[in-house]
Amino acid sequence: MFLSDLQQMINIGNLSNDAIVDFICKRAKSLGLDVYQDQFDNCVVTCLPKGDNIQSNQSDILGEVGIVIPLTNLEKNYTCKVMENVNRKNVKPQTVLNLGEKGTRNGGLSNNEKYLILEDESPQISTLCKVALALNLMSDRVKVPVKFIFTPREEGKMLGATMIDCSKIKCNTFISLDGQIYNKLFSSNMDSSMFFCKLDMNKRFVAKEKGYKTFRLDISCQPKIERSLFGRRRISGSRNNEFSSLNSLARFLNDKEVFINSFAYTDKSRIECIFSTKYDELQLKANLLKEYLSQKNFFGGLKVDCSRQTDNYLVLENSESFINFALELEKIEKDNNISLLSFEGNKGEVILQLLTCGKQELEEKTKVVKNFAEKFGATATLISTTNQFDSADNTSLIELVRNSYVGFEKVEDERGNFASELGIFQKKFKNSSCICLSPTVLDVGRYGERVEYSTVVNSYLWLKKLLCVE
Repeated sequence: MFLSDLQQMINIGNLSNDAIVDFICKRAKSLGLDVYQDQFDNCVVTCLPKGDNIQSNQSDILGEVGIVIPLTNLEKNYTCKVMENVNRKNVKPQTVLNLGEKGTRNGGLSNNEKYLILEDESPQISTLCKVALALNLMSDRVKVPVKFIFTPREEGKMLGATMIDCSKIKCNTFISLDGQIYNKLFSSNMDSSMFFCKLDMNKRFVAKEKGYKTFRLDISCQPKIERSLFGRRRISGSRNNEFSSLNSLARFLNDKEVFINSFAYTDKSRIECIFSTKYDELQLKANLLKEYLSQKNFFGGLKVDCSRQTDNYLVLENSESFINFALELEKIEKDNNISLLSFEGNKGEVILQLLTCGKQELEEKTKVVKNFAEKFGATATLISTTNQFDSADNTSLIELVRNSYVGFEKVEDERGNFASELGIFQKKFKNSSCICLSPTVLDVGRYGERVEYSTVVNSYLWLKKLLCVE
């Protein structure tokens, strides 16, 4: 049933948050479950024990349980396809490899070399797997009250969890299907803060010198996927750097006399820029080729397209300052656990996310961001903060979850290094206990993201043992 649910979701024409939530609601209503849905694409499905199914000792420890499933990377309307049990001889690039239950023991699935991979290498596979996992739990008979909370996570903003109607939840315990490693329990996470930076990118009319020509430069990067003789899959590239389209563009335009006309920033994987330069087309493309070969050593799936456009005399001011801003931004991102969430190039509006632990670290990184912005004549303003969640390592929740583990290795507790909706829920529901657990996800948040199939099944069995009637 799990693979059937996954296939049905992937076959949805426009795979977006609202389409997935509609799918979830339809399934829940067909099972006779109570469903709440709001305008923020939140969905809460209530499952209650019936008759003698309730277990009072488990219910006393857990109370009402909220299973939180963040809906991430689902607003790009990818079209995808899953194939089951692909024969090695028939393996083609961009298909799902070797799904199947091979070798079971102790009620778990032990084959860790079976992956779920979407045909177009898009990063939604982990989200869809977790949704399918939750749908399967809904069809089981619960022994404690459970609410399945599906909430969108857009660009780190977690608007859904912030705006959800708390009267629909009232949980004592929250378990989030988040993180990346199956046999780990995350008992805390980091604060997530967002900064708004404003650069001076006003437009002005410039009568450029004779000989300037206008070009469009498109840059995108999807890691190149290579397979060995035995069908094993890896992302190629000589280094493990994360691609940044903004930084890549700045390096292409650095040390060249250019007027920047406009930007179109999609995300870290794609950007488009219209610019003018005094270089003739042949000389420009030779220079771009040189930079392309340099960057290709880092990113195997880099694609660059440059084409001549109609000359444009309406340009953005401070082109040189912007290029230096983009180059230095990557440095502070890596050194300070800061990431670029969005960039409105034509307005000069940048939103940065900071992950921190505690007030002191936030103050230190705030100073770094503000000093960085001032260096380029920009402003930096803190616009929101999502608090971390924190559960003591010896809580009854962690002990109970650990004892219900169905895998073959000892489960470990860790302090999280990511941001989660659980910080919002723990603030709204005082004294609630929270943890994260997850199937194993590889190449997280990137094109080519993979999920270990066995850990999806084991995560389902783990939660079923904890929450449902055997």
